[in-house]
Amino acid sequence: MFPRLFPSPWLFSCLLIGASVAFFFAPSAALAGGPKYVAGVSYFNPAVMGQPVIWPGGQVKYFVDQGPLGPVSNAQAVAMVDAAAAIWSAVPTAAVNLTDSGSLAEDVNGSNVFAGNGFLYAPADVAPTATSTPVAVIFDSDGSVMDALEGAGASEPDNCSMNSLLVWIDNMSVNANLAHGVILLNGRCATSANLLAMMSYQLERAFGRILGLDFSQVNPNAQTLGSTEPNGILGWPVMEPLNGECSAFGGDCIPNPSELRLDDIAALNRLYPVTAANLASFPGKMLTAPNTVSIEGTINFRSGQGMQGVNVVARPLDANGNPLYQYTVTFVSGSYFSGNRGNPVTGWTDANGNRLDRFGSNDPSLEGFFDLSAMPLPPGMTTANYQVTFEAVSPLYIDSVSVGPYLLGSPTPSGTMPTLEVTGLVAGSSRTLTLNIADSAAELAPQTTVTALPRPRPLAYSEFANAPEAASANRLPVNPVKLIGSIGSIGPTAPTLPAAIGTEASPELLPPTGIWISRIGQVGQGDWFLLPVQANRTFTFIAQALDETGTPSAVKAMPAIGVWDGFDPIGTAAAGSAPAADGVAPGETWMQASTTASDIVRLAIVDQRGDGRPDYLYRGWVLYADTVSPTHLPSSGGTIVIRGTGFRQGDTVQIGSTAAQVISVLPTEITAVVPAAGPGVTGSQNVTVNDLPSFNATAIIPGGVSYDSATGDALTLLTAPSNQVPINVPQPFSVIATDADGNPAGGVTVLYSVTSGVAALGCGTSICSVTTSGDGRATLSVTATSTSMAVVTAALTNGAGIQTHFYGGTPPSLSALTQPFIWQQAQLFNGRYKCWC
Repeated sequence: MFPRLFPSPWLFSCLLIGASVAFFFAPSAALAGGPKYVAGVSYFNPAVMGQPVIWPGGQVKYFVDQGPLGPVSNAQAVAMVDAAAAIWSAVPTAAVNLTDSGSLAEDVNGSNVFAGNGFLYAPADVAPTATSTPVAVIFDSDGSVMDALEGAGASEPDNCSMNSLLVWIDNMSVNANLAHGVILLNGRCATSANLLAMMSYQLERAFGRILGLDFSQVNPNAQTLGSTEPNGILGWPVMEPLNGECSAFGGDCIPNPSELRLDDIAALNRLYPVTAANLASFPGKMLTAPNTVSIEGTINFRSGQGMQGVNVVARPLDANGNPLYQYTVTFVSGSYFSGNRGNPVTGWTDANGNRLDRFGSNDPSLEGFFDLSAMPLPPGMTTANYQVTFEAVSPLYIDSVSVGPYLLGSPTPSGTMPTLEVTGLVAGSSRTLTLNIADSAAELAPQTTVTALPRPRPLAYSEFANAPEAASANRLPVNPVKLIGSIGSIGPTAPTLPAAIGTEASPELLPPTGIWISRIGQVGQGDWFLLPVQANRTFTFIAQALDETGTPSAVKAMPAIGVWDGFDPIGTAAAGSAPAADGVAPGETWMQASTTASDIVRLAIVDQRGDGRPDYLYRGWVLYADTVSPTHLPSSGGTIVIRGTGFRQGDTVQIGSTAAQVISVLPTEITAVVPAAGPGVTGSQNVTVNDLPSFNATAIIPGGVSYDSATGDALTLLTAPSNQVPINVPQPFSVIATDADGNPAGGVTVLYSVTSGVAALGCGTSICSVTTSGDGRATLSVTATSTSMAVVTAALTNGAGIQTHFYGGTPPSLSALTQPFIWQQAQLFNGRYKCWC
């Protein structure tokens, strides 16, 4: 029986490129120009938090497969692997040694690697627990291993630039040491000299990943038309994120692919420095610090918070002060700080149940720290001046090709980034820079005078629990309170924005307009609200990220939306959630919800990375239709008023499938004229408020308005003739029409008809129509005209009805009253006696 190699691979974002495929740990941190993995809050021992995860002592043993690599013999394949490893071992200032330690115990192929029961099974010496064979190099001769791992067809040779190999780390120790990894070479991409050349380059990248290096953004515009980066492509590192310019036909992907660039070397030096303590273990190498130069520092917002995710670029200058782009070295600020710690909306763990905060420190001093240490001087130079610039990480670099600590995407820097010059660096020297970006986003926007609108005060959970009827928004007491944010833009006149709105344990009631602006300003912060909702409502939540000017942005905050029942215990998983940027507008997160009963909704908006910083502004919006009045219209139509929250100019209203004419829009009220019912249209119709197409926002009251009686309307009897009644004497037949909730249904038609026998109706015909008054009442006189039994029915247009059964009898005769009785009934009226006889 084979051991389980790792859980089913489709859970892990497998990548068919010369980049990394992460299993077992499925790491969520990727740190540019330096370590891919940094020990975090969970899993690792607290003493190593913030330290790069590396191979202990820099000694890395790899073991190769016994079989061939497609048409390439085992000996030739091993030679190619050894050549790629030797490039990294040859760095004179890095305490690292990749050693070919022999063969695996078998030829790993489709006969001993297979998927089943949600797991992949393979020989024991390539499993994550096989730390005695710490790096396994598999020659997948016919692609069957890759197909077992990724699914049938994954190894197809139609795009070998993407599926030439896989590489992953699948075991780490709690002491921040790498313990096991795998490189898998696809033999179906080893069929020509050009494809083998490309595979050799990708093997170099694979060993960089095995050593714990991340990708780097170096001279990304070097090949664009009119580039201002001469020789920039010569500075592309082996660890360039998009696999260079590899083509489906193979060949060289970058110039001189077998040579490490200064960026690669500096990153390796930082992970594995040669020191006096380990120099004896690496004969022929030299101490790192005395033979390199260093520039370290911190980038801060003007509030003092570190600015994470900025690509810091150091370039030596020539004698004329021009940057030497081919010797560029980079590092992303905050690479030792956590880039995704999870959040209460989308969760705290990855697909495998591993905590997201297991990578990256929570030390605030590292949030804006950059580490351009251990940089070799350019060839032939003993002293150099350096230009230091600061740039955004490309939005293309996410997930498997992420650059920097943000796996989900890096925010753009805030404010004006300077260009600095550091002069007179010689081997062994270092400089420390501290940058406070004066025009970056501050914690608070400039304050202006804003007239606060009254809004309902938040009720304690106990109040709601003891008074369920208070869930209706129009039942909540109203007090004047501060305005949260503003509907307008963010700029010099924007209001002061709070650091946070509510907490999970104490959320605030949603602003009355349903639209607000806030900021996710601190790491781990979120905004929390309560919204009372009616039963059978559909409504839309939207959060749109903004930049410092109030312009929608896809490269700032990543707002995620979560909803709970208002009485769910604190810490409960969200009942529904929407990940960041799932909407159609720039920076928009969109979520729709429906209710089955009146309730209190708890709403949270957080950054999906669990991040927070001064330039993480967003506009929140809830489009919700609560009530409509009147709820019944004649077939000729009429005017309705929809009350709710989040209404905006340009919103449209539909009654069923028919457009109504909107005549006025306020944030909490829309007035619209409903046209006459079309042919065959009757009964309940959905009331829909649309804000389309920009945000795809909709609010629906199902069956909110009816042409005449609604589906759930019913009749209740007040009074009616019954059994024997005086013949030819009119009798009142009164009913009350009510809706499905028992409320009076005014304006609906009650049809009175003689359904059996003979009787006279007050309108003079056999069928009479009466419209109910505002209190739902309808009355018609009915008269028995014979002694036979008659049946009269009062019915609504939806079929609900009440019958009364009666027949006529001899009317009573009048007899004279005695004089004493008449005298007793006399009254003094206006000074005179009046007889009531």
